[in-house]
Amino acid sequence: MIVTDVEIAVGTQTPTGSAIIVDVKTWDGAGLTSMFTGGNRPSIAIAAAAGGASPDGTYARRCLSSLAGAFLSAAGSVLSFDIAQVGSTLPGAGMAVQIRALQFLRPLEIFLGAGDVG
Repeated sequence: MIVTDVEIAVGTQTPTGSAIIVDVKTWDGAGLTSMFTGGNRPSIAIAAAAGGASPDGTYARRCLSSLAGAFLSAAGSVLSFDIAQVGSTLPGAGMAVQIRALQFLRPLEIFLGAGDVG
């Protein structure tokens, strides 16, 4: 699937003094790399309760796979959330992160049985 939007919200306390900034990263096979470029990361403004951003990094950084087990080190198989800033006077608290993504399926894939290569 490909990530289209990242939304963040705080529930118990809004940030004061400075914004909350979150970075979302995917595993590229060698390390975690941001799906955002420059200053376009999801943020919550001072005294606000919600914010977000759409990833603008390369296509490969926004793609996720469903591989697990022995393939956990494959590109796109790990998603990481890094809080870069929490507010300078009072930090935000009770944060939730929502990732919206488009999932790609082959035509008629829902009709395949378990183990079918099709």
